[in-house]
Amino acid sequence: MGNWSLVIALGGLALGLPARPVSAQIDPGGLPATATEFPEGAQVLTRGPVHEAFAEPVVYDPRPSPVVPKQPPPQVEEVAPDQRPEGTNVQWIPGYWAWDDSREDFLWVSGLWRDVPPGRQWVPGYWGEGDGGYRWVPGAWTAIAQQDVQYYPTPPASLEAGPSSPPPSPNSVWTPGYWNWQGDRFVWRPGFWIVFQPNWVWVPAHYVWTPNGYLFVDGYWDLPVVRRGTPFAPVYFAQPIYRQPQFVYTPTISLLASVMLTSLFVRPSYNQYYFGDYYAESDNRAGIVPWYSFHHGRRGYDPMFAHYSVVQARSDPRWLDRMHDDYRFRREHPEARPPHTYIEQQRIVNRTTINNINVTNVRNLVMARPISQLATNPDQPLRFTRVDAARRQELTRQAEQFREFRQQRLKQEHQAASSRERPNVRDQAGLPANSPNPPSPGDRPRRVGQFRSPIAAPVAQSLPGPNPVRRSLDREEPRNEARQQRLEQFKTQRQSTEQLKDQEQRRQVEQLKAQRQQEQLEQLKAQQQRQHQLEQLKAQQQRQHQLEQLKAQQQRQQAEQQRGQQERDQMKAQRQQADQLKGQRQQQLEQKAQQQRPKGDGGDRPQRKKKD
Repeated sequence: MGNWSLVIALGGLALGLPARPVSAQIDPGGLPATATEFPEGAQVLTRGPVHEAFAEPVVYDPRPSPVVPKQPPPQVEEVAPDQRPEGTNVQWIPGYWAWDDSREDFLWVSGLWRDVPPGRQWVPGYWGEGDGGYRWVPGAWTAIAQQDVQYYPTPPASLEAGPSSPPPSPNSVWTPGYWNWQGDRFVWRPGFWIVFQPNWVWVPAHYVWTPNGYLFVDGYWDLPVVRRGTPFAPVYFAQPIYRQPQFVYTPTISLLASVMLTSLFVRPSYNQYYFGDYYAESDNRAGIVPWYSFHHGRRGYDPMFAHYSVVQARSDPRWLDRMHDDYRFRREHPEARPPHTYIEQQRIVNRTTINNINVTNVRNLVMARPISQLATNPDQPLRFTRVDAARRQELTRQAEQFREFRQQRLKQEHQAASSRERPNVRDQAGLPANSPNPPSPGDRPRRVGQFRSPIAAPVAQSLPGPNPVRRSLDREEPRNEARQQRLEQFKTQRQSTEQLKDQEQRRQVEQLKAQRQQEQLEQLKAQQQRQHQLEQLKAQQQRQHQLEQLKAQQQRQQAEQQRGQQERDQMKAQRQQADQLKGQRQQQLEQKAQQQRPKGDGGDRPQRKKKD
């Protein structure tokens, strides 16, 4: 029990939740002993995608996800665990396959227990074939009150640039603007401040890309991460054991949502969150960025970060700074990053004795725990209840209905997309194929039958908390006919005003577009100048190198000439010395001959001399 008290309490501290006094010693016996408790050929991961039904970021300008070269395997036969969190709207949502770039293969994102948002139904994502491979189409929480489903043309590029005014109070949260379809065109609806709700997370209105167009999801309230359900660890099947007859997979290793937030990332291209060790530079190049970086950028809005940043600001003003520091430290120190598998995590925790210094470090490494331990831990934020056999069989039938619903969506969207001349996707350059001008007459919203998902929750009569939703006049029931007429007049006036604003907004969009193009040109020019300077510097270095080589060659030649001159001088001196020695010897011989010559008349001297 000591290890679980530690993990839950510290996880609560990470989110600003109250913690109870706990022991500071990890109990190794709290973890499974060996890997044999998992199916052979299955590797439980503590790194990977977060189930999209648990949480999704809001991408301002959604694009089609990248194409992967492999066909996804058949669905895994998955059965819900026999324990679930308590709650009226808690339902089991099956898992799905996700592409893993590092392995160049698919991994299984396990199903989860989810407390369904009030008035919402889950429309699951799927893998669609096209462009020489397979592309992921995201899921979404759509409103059950929506009479039918509409697919819109490509919206213009988002004009969202953050708050346009200071917050009216410390309890205010900014919700971004979006393009709203009115009449025959898109009209920009600016963002606004909403009242912060401690027990609810606001998910703003946004669009989701599909092969048939863009699915609009209006804003709604969702539960905080630590209360919205129980996700489970993803699994990599090194061997295709899921193809075996009678194979059934039941997730048992649950993820700790509170600890996930300490290593949470966003991948906009897949419209998904990722958790665990994505600190490497290669992950950043793949477009996986920290959640706080995504929220503060221009690409999208993170509902969870917007919520928890307000929570943390009340108790820890340096929360964001410390998060930056932790990210930089783990990026530069791979040994401080969370493990990639549950078995690696087990080994680390089992051999670590925690003291007051490294409690936080080990806390951030414990990403997952068996659900059996969560269910028996009294410090767990959620309470669990047993799922009997009859209910599990019912969930199995519901999972089959869920698969049929996913196939229905795939077929419906792809048939509608193929019936048109060109799918409504982004252009080949990868930029938003948008324009502030009205769409062409043939490019209008397309209506289809209403989605009827087996995963849904009824509309709440009143959400908990003080005024969590500001009711709109358009949704109130008119008390009398006069009020209805006033509402219609108000709508007409508002549409006229919005149409007048549309021209100004198009002009602003054109200005922004021209400004972006000018900035790109300036950046290109600066890059060319830097390239030219680099080339000049390189040429100068080459010339300097050649001069140095020529100078060295001249020095070698001069040295050789000097050595040759010295040799010649030595030879000349030797010859002169030899000549001198020869002359001296000749003189000595002549002197000796004169000394030996006898004295006599001078007549015979020539003869003697000749004889000699």
